[in-house]
Amino acid sequence: MFLIGEAIKKARQAQNLTQEDLGKLVGVQKAQISRIENGKNLTFATVIRLFKAMGISAKLEIGDLGKVALC
Repeated sequence: MFLIGEAIKKARQAQNLTQEDLGKLVGVQKAQISRIENGKNLTFATVIRLFKAMGISAKLEIGDLGKVALC
């Protein structure tokens, strides 16, 4: 979960968004974005909402099962 949180953080920073900016895009507070970026309170639904809010497509790859598009 930490790696997913780190990916969200890098994507946010690449778009020059603060945690507060991203929180406003998805309707949560800055503290929640901080927890998410640290791998806490993280669900796939949240990941999808965050990446969609940033206009980024995301895929999950699980070994031999292949890739699944999240958003």
